[in-house]
Amino acid sequence: MAKQHYDRSKPHVNIGTIGHVDHGKTTLTAAITTVLGKKALQTRRTMLVSMQRQKKENAGSRSIPLMWNTKQKLAIMHISMHQDTQIM
Repeated sequence: MAKQHYDRSKPHVNIGTIGHVDHGKTTLTAAITTVLGKKALQTRRTMLVSMQRQKKENAGSRSIPLMWNTKQKLAIMHISMHQDTQIM
């Protein structure tokens, strides 16, 4: 597989949600993706399904990266925390 060119011409925006279980991280992330999804509804559906699948597969302190191509390079990092999870 050929190496893809990384476009550095767009400004980067990183959004991270970190918190304990059931504190609304997924709801907030879904709201953000809804706003983004108005322009690309199918992309939103694909990302939400992917996020839910990865969340089940990566339960705990693992992160789930989501990326969109907009005027800015936007990355959403959704991290689910549990009582026994520690951040260095």
